[in-house]
Amino acid sequence: MRLLLAALLVPLAASAGSSDPFARAATAPAPSVYQSDVVLIEADFRSPDLVENLGRAVEEALPVFEAETGLEFPDGERFEIRLFAEIEPYRRAISRVGVSAFESVGAVTAWSNQISYVVVQPRAEPRFLEAVEYLPEMTLQLVLHEMAHQFAWKADMFPPMYLPNWYVEGMAEYLAQVAMTGGRPGRVRHTLRLADSYNQVARDVASGAHIPLDDLFALGFDAPDAQSNATRLYYQSRSLWAFLSSDRNPRWARAFRRFQERLEQRERPNRTTSRIDEIARIDGLWREIVDDVDRLEEDWMRWTLRHAPVGQWSERYRASQWRGDELLTATVSWNNTSLVLCNEMPPKGPFTISCDLSILAVGRGQADVVLVHRSEPHEFLKLGVSAEGHMTLIEYRDEGWEELRIEDMPPFRGDERWWHLEVTVEDHHVTATLTDEAGEEFELEADVPEEFSLEGGSWGVGTSKSAARFRDLSLR
Repeated sequence: MRLLLAALLVPLAASAGSSDPFARAATAPAPSVYQSDVVLIEADFRSPDLVENLGRAVEEALPVFEAETGLEFPDGERFEIRLFAEIEPYRRAISRVGVSAFESVGAVTAWSNQISYVVVQPRAEPRFLEAVEYLPEMTLQLVLHEMAHQFAWKADMFPPMYLPNWYVEGMAEYLAQVAMTGGRPGRVRHTLRLADSYNQVARDVASGAHIPLDDLFALGFDAPDAQSNATRLYYQSRSLWAFLSSDRNPRWARAFRRFQERLEQRERPNRTTSRIDEIARIDGLWREIVDDVDRLEEDWMRWTLRHAPVGQWSERYRASQWRGDELLTATVSWNNTSLVLCNEMPPKGPFTISCDLSILAVGRGQADVVLVHRSEPHEFLKLGVSAEGHMTLIEYRDEGWEELRIEDMPPFRGDERWWHLEVTVEDHHVTATLTDEAGEEFELEADVPEEFSLEGGSWGVGTSKSAARFRDLSLR
């Protein structure tokens, strides 16, 4: 979907100067602005509640960053963040400051002007922002991640551009996590985005699919396999930072602190310093202090498996969040689908999935219940409920779609309405019953081709070019 989940700091091809897309006359303010002594957030759309919530989150995160790093944010400095409602204005803006290579990312911080550019994700429609109380978890994590990059530079840490990627991105991911959870690790499991990333690392470690630490330390984004490993680099680097920062691992915590002390004592690079050569020297210093990378990897792997949060749900796109007992999922505005899978597999034989669902009045207006999903090979069977007035049973197999059955129903608008859905799968036959608040029922029945196996895989929920809420999800 994207090269990076949240971009690393990148150099500008040319000085930003007057090419800053937010440069304007004093008589033409940005639609929404939040500013204080430590942060300036400018949006290209109007949402004062969103920019205020993000601004206050940055202010609350600053003492957390200072406590975690032992650095002080200088008086007179402040974080600068540009917010965008859509991907295209973001792409034009970062193109003007020379970082168009990151146009698919949705979040990036530039070195020369030390300004972060962030697309509100997963969506920026007023109705969606209202549903998440004007603070989307995904946007919050991206803003805090980029804030960490600015903090490192402005608090006079060893220049991040001369540090290995695992250290720079791991720090940004870890600091954002600590700020989001208030420094309480147990809260990670209540944050779908964070919990799932830790569980993904644990799954990779258990299956042997993780990046060996010897390779992780050397992995740069200019490497041939950088794109395929970008997500793993972020998640593993955050996990490794959490491991190295924990006093429960005294040997490695001491080594990590010693490395950070040596960094701060190190002479700062100048304009003639080769970035590649300096990163190699820093990598050599780290390996010298660690002494035994294989032992570090063994201990980190054990810790990873032991401390992964118990998470029932996983999601590839990280665009969903809990709102009390409701699971809210949405598609990123430039993507087609969201998919939240339950780690509990359907039983062999007949099974029933039930839930309450509500479709937000954004985008296409569709909620999906996935009956069977498999990654290898990629295939699934899902029921789509559309606000336009139909239920559709869809099979995806052999890289092709097939609508097995469509049943019309009255179209509905007004996303405060909840529907109860029961879907039973038995002997390649699907029966779905949708009941509205007045008790009126709408039913779909269809046969599933015998070639499509209903055994194995996962089940879950999602949406297509829209946003939907689910509650009381159960499998029996």
